[in-house]
Amino acid sequence: MSSSSENLARENQILKSIKTNLENEILLAVNKEKLLQNNLEAALNDKNDLKEKLAACKKQLSEVEEQSRENERKFKEEIFTMRKQLLDLQNDLKATEEEKKELRRKLDSKQSFEEKADLLEKRKNQLERELAQKQSEYDSRLEELHDQLQMMKKLNIEFKQKITDLENELETHITTIEGVR
Repeated sequence: MSSSSENLARENQILKSIKTNLENEILLAVNKEKLLQNNLEAALNDKNDLKEKLAACKKQLSEVEEQSRENERKFKEEIFTMRKQLLDLQNDLKATEEEKKELRRKLDSKQSFEEKADLLEKRKNQLERELAQKQSEYDSRLEELHDQLQMMKKLNIEFKQKITDLENELETHITTIEGVR
């Protein structure tokens, strides 16, 4: 019976050892699960932060695009107004030229029209100077508007690149999170 009781004691000792090992493995698995859960929560927080940043960037891009469209509309209106002013000045100049020609014809018969012709010549010169000045202002403003439009397009491209970068980073995080699961 001592041999049988020794065998039982040994088996009991082995079972206790196996039980202890299993308990240790369970604790280790629980700790690993907690660690993985913490990592998953951190990754999900990162994902949410990135989504918020992406949404903010998209909103900002939308605002910049809207401002760009508004500026472009204003630029077009301003260009249209400037062109109309130029056409009006050109028409005034043509009318003055016609009036000058008519007065020159009448000048041959009447001396008093000479004064009017001189006045018209002065008016013509004044209108030509105004036309040249308006043309210069128009060209300068057109160049300025073109530069502003190019800058808005450049900013648009930069914002789109930022959004693309954030989307790529978000996809990387999502892929990492899904790989962890």
